[in-house]
Amino acid sequence: MAFELFHLIADPGSARVRRFLTKRQLQLQAEVKLRNATFDEAKARLSAAGGDGTVLALSDGTQLFVGADAAIARLLAHLDLGRAEQGSRRPPRRKLSQVVTVPRSSYRPVEVVAL
Repeated sequence: MAFELFHLIADPGSARVRRFLTKRQLQLQAEVKLRNATFDEAKARLSAAGGDGTVLALSDGTQLFVGADAAIARLLAHLDLGRAEQGSRRPPRRKLSQVVTVPRSSYRPVEVVAL
């Protein structure tokens, strides 16, 4: 599956998604094409994908996901589905009763040193 990320260089949300992609470069490198929305060709592709000109948007070929949170969630879902197809399993989630809590009396103050 190929994704297209329509982004702007100076947009903070776009930068957040690009950082997400950089951290997972080996997993998503061949699957996400970056389209800088300042160029007419990218704007035309965004319109063809169903976009209304809103940037940041991620297209998976069937749907358009608008905003950094939606784009990252879709990419995470893709990575999770890919892992499930390969046969590896995600470790079971901990129930709230299994979470270890630390009593406040065991907190230690941390000294902050200015450089």
